[in-house]
Amino acid sequence: MATSKYSATEIGVFWDLEYCPIPDGLTPALVSQNIKSALKNMGYTGEVSIKAYSLTKPKNEEDFESAGITLCYFDWDLTKRIIKLMEANHWVDDDKQSNLMLISEDISEDGDYINDLMKIRDRDHNVLLAQPQAAVGLLETIPSAIWLWSSLSVGGSPVDNQSGSSQVLTDKKKKKKKKKKKKKPLAVKKKKMKN
Repeated sequence: MATSKYSATEIGVFWDLEYCPIPDGLTPALVSQNIKSALKNMGYTGEVSIKAYSLTKPKNEEDFESAGITLCYFDWDLTKRIIKLMEANHWVDDDKQSNLMLISEDISEDGDYINDLMKIRDRDHNVLLAQPQAAVGLLETIPSAIWLWSSLSVGGSPVDNQSGSSQVLTDKKKKKKKKKKKKKPLAVKKKKMKN
């Protein structure tokens, strides 16, 4: 959940379309709504602006524009470029707190990316991440939340404790624990009967 310090501050979403494309059956407008919904469900109520980055111009460019998503094109290393743009952008202004969401590839094993995100966090900005698969390396305490792209794009919950398991899996584990708890009292009763 969002801490009160960041809950109402602006949210800048920086989205790499190469690693996290629009899922089949969704539109830019739906994905934008779903991202905002997922953030709101986590307690983030600030204004959200979304910038999407691509190596090529998408066929449905006008759909992005009508959804309020700004498109940017680069022909090299999008993730690094996005982080550098965030640093240069008003989102990382030293005078104001903000939430930064990077939607991109798994960066957990790349020291340069991690260092850049640590610098952003250390300048009093809240870092949120979304990626196409569970993190391979440890991101430590840099992001306050990590989503799998398949979950965020449909408005879902973040990954539980950076373990790679989604909230849905966590809920299933809780149900299994409840079932186990139900079995224990039966075993206790049987033991009492034997005595």
